[in-house]
Amino acid sequence: MKKMALLVLLVTTAEIAFASEAEVRSLNSYEKYSSLLQEIKENRTKAKLVVDGPRLSFPNPQEEEIVKKHESYDRTAALAAFRNNTSIEELTWDWDCMHKEAGDFFLKGLFEGLTTNTSLKSLILGGFSNVIGLEQVLKANTSLSSLQLHGTLLPANRKIKGFFKTLGENKSLKSLKIYHESMGATLPLLGDALAVNNTLTSLTLRSVTFSTRALKEFSKSLALNTSLTSLDLFGCTFDEGDAGVDDSGTQAFAQALVKNSTIRNIILNDCKISLNGAIALAEMLVENRSIEQFDLPCITIRNTQENVVEARKNFAKKLETFESVMQEVLAKNKSITAIRMGTENAGRHELSDQENLLYEEMLKRLSNLDSRFQVLGT
Repeated sequence: MKKMALLVLLVTTAEIAFASEAEVRSLNSYEKYSSLLQEIKENRTKAKLVVDGPRLSFPNPQEEEIVKKHESYDRTAALAAFRNNTSIEELTWDWDCMHKEAGDFFLKGLFEGLTTNTSLKSLILGGFSNVIGLEQVLKANTSLSSLQLHGTLLPANRKIKGFFKTLGENKSLKSLKIYHESMGATLPLLGDALAVNNTLTSLTLRSVTFSTRALKEFSKSLALNTSLTSLDLFGCTFDEGDAGVDDSGTQAFAQALVKNSTIRNIILNDCKISLNGAIALAEMLVENRSIEQFDLPCITIRNTQENVVEARKNFAKKLETFESVMQEVLAKNKSITAIRMGTENAGRHELSDQENLLYEEMLKRLSNLDSRFQVLGT
C-alpha cells in the first residue's frame, strides 16, 4: 500500500512540477531539511513548493533524549517556518523517513503554523503516519481551499473524529482528496461531515473499500449534501463483506444520487461493482437530471449472495436488462452529456470469454446508438 500511495504521489508531484514550474526539493540529509525550513521562514522559496523527504535514518527512536531533541526542533522549526511564511501558495510534502516520530513532530509544527498562515491555498501530504492535529488547521485557517492526503492513515478512533467534525464546519475548503484503501471504517464520519458541509465542491476517494454498512451510511449523507459537484471514487470496492456482496449498499448509493441535485460529474472507473449494482446505477440515471458526466465501472461477476453458477447463468439476461435501461437513459435523459464505460477493469478477468464477448458487443451497440455513450480503452 505504501508503494502504491507513493507512486500516486510521485505522479501527482511530476504533474505539478511540469505544469506549474514548481520548485522541487529532494532532502537527503537533515541539514538540507533544516535549511529548507529556514528558507520557508524567510520567504525564499517559490509559490509552488514540492518536497520529497527527508530520507533519513535517525538514531534509535527509543532513546528518550534523541526523541525529545527532535520533538523540540522539528515542531518548533516547522511552526516558525509556516507561521511566518507568506509566499507559498501550494505545498506538496512527501515524508519518506524511517523515523515516524520525527514526521509526527514536523506535522505538529506545520499544523500549528498553518492556523495563522494566510497564503497557503493547496496542501498535499503523503507518507505520514497520521493527520491528528489537522482539525485545528480546518478550524482556524481561512485560505486553504484544496487538501490531498496520500497514504496517510485515518484511524477510526476518537482522535480522528475531530478532523471530520471540523471538516463539516469548515467554510474555505473546496476540494478534498484521500488516497488510502484502509479508511473504509471512517466513511460514516466523512458522511456526517458531508451532511452539514455546504462549501466542499469536489471529493475524491481512491482505492477505498466500502463495506455495505459504511456505504449505506455514506449514501444517506450524500443525499443531504447540497454543495458537491464532483465525486471521484476511482478504484473503490462497493459492498464488501464477510458474507459476500448483497448489492444493497450500491442500491442505497444509487438512490442517494436520485435525491442529490448538485453533483454533475461522477467517476467510478475501475470500481468493483456487481452487475446488479450496475443496473441500479443505470436506473438512477433514468430519474436523475443533474449528472452531466458519468464514468461507469466495467460490469463483472463478483461473489454475490447468489452463487457464482447462478450468477453466470443469469449474466446474459441481466446484461440485457442493463442495456435496456441504458437505452431508456439515452432516450429520456437530456442532461447527460457523456456516459463512459471501459473495456478494461481489475475485475474483468472474472468474466469468461463468452461473457466478455457479450459485454463488448453491448458496449458497441450503445455507442452506435448514441454518441454520448463512449467506450474507454478502445
